[in-house]
Amino acid sequence: MRRYHGKYVAVKNRRILASSPTMKGLYEKLDKLNPGMVLITRIEKPSLLVYVEFH
Repeated sequence: MRRYHGKYVAVKNRRILASSPTMKGLYEKLDKLNPGMVLITRIEKPSLLVYVEFH
């Protein structure tokens, strides 16, 4: 996650598809990829990421 510090990221199926320091740049990358619905967030600082999957 450190390499995404301060960047906007697009996530789909638990994978980061694209990142950019600006939202505009991220949208441009997503326009080229055309991934459908994604989660967009900004990574503020390195932190502990806990992943839980319910069955």
